[in-house]
Amino acid sequence: NLINQFIMTLKDTSLLSVLGFAELTQQGRIIIAETYKSFEIWILVAIIYFVVIWALTVLSNWLDRKFNK
Repeated sequence: NLINQFIMTLKDTSLLSVLGFAELTQQGRIIIAETYKSFEIWILVAIIYFVVIWALTVLSNWLDRKFNK
């Protein structure tokens, strides 16, 4: 439960504003306007967002195990 709250807090703070979902989708729209490859761009945006959230989950699990020994 603490891990989920930690990830939600990180997603809502300015720490991830550079890779926030709104920023990713806006950059995706810009690239789509230039290349007209919407399917490939949206798949790439989804993969990037998934990797960021996955990395945060792995990091928070590691920190949880480290501090709860």
